[in-house]
Formats: sequence, structure tokens, C-alpha cells
Amino acid sequence: MDTVGLVTGRTAGQATVAATYRGQQATATVAVTEEDALRIASGQAHQGDFTPGSTVTMWLQGYYSVASAETGRLSLRIADQSGMVTTTPALTVAKGGNFFLLSATFVVPHNSVEVCRTAVLEVGSVTIAESPSDVSGLRCIPIRR
Repeated sequence: MDTVGLVTGRTAGQATVAATYRGQQATATVAVTEEDALRIASGQAHQGDFTPGSTVTMWLQGYYSVASAETGRLSLRIADQSGMVTTTPALTVAKGGNFFLLSATFVVPHNSVEVCRTAVLEVGSVTIAESPSDVSGLRCIPIRR
């Protein structure tokens, strides 16, 4: 557990977590399973004037876990209603898990209604992506005309 109370499982098993706050104490047993996974955190960020033809940057943060192979490939994809706008070069990530922060700078296509971001984790022949529509308010930006 870190100083803000976030517990990060590194291997499968069980652990007992203890916490103290203002004189109060509590414990909990946490079960950790190993699986290939991708979780997007809230608080995504973006920068720029989201109008057609403008250059903007979008960030996405979260947590990945690679369990079924020695490595995986992690990338950020930006798409609009017509399809892919840009994809970052894939980062090779090692077995285990960790937090990530990915960013992409791109030119907003002239016909875009909105641009959406999603992280993609490829492990072997399996591709894991959380759909932008799951929380589109956090991951999609409407284009101003």
C-alpha cells in the first residue's frame, strides 16, 4: 500500500492490508488474481482548442497487468466517428502490472464530431481495450465548430 492508500497486487495470492487513520484501525483480506487486464483511471486530461484543423493533445492514465506472457504491448488510440485518427507507437511492458500515462498529439480532422481515446493492451494474440463509450464523458471530446 502506498501513502495514499492504494493497494497494488504484484502476484497472485492473499494479503492482509492494515490501515490507520486518525486513531482508527482496520484490516481487510485482499485476494489478488493474475490476469491480463487493462483498467482506465478517471481524471483523463486534454489540451488544446478542439476545433477542426487544430493541434491538440490527449492523455489517458490507468493500470495494466500482463500475466499470460513475458511481455505485452501498450498503446493509445485516438478515433472519431470515421475511424482511427492516430495511434501511439506501442510500448513494450513486462510481465506483472504497473500504472501508465500515455499521450498523443494530433491534428483534429475537419469532419470530426468528437475524438475519443482508449488504451489498448496486446498480449500474444489477445487485444484488450476498454471502449470509449463506457465512460464517453471522460474519454471523448466534442469538436467545436
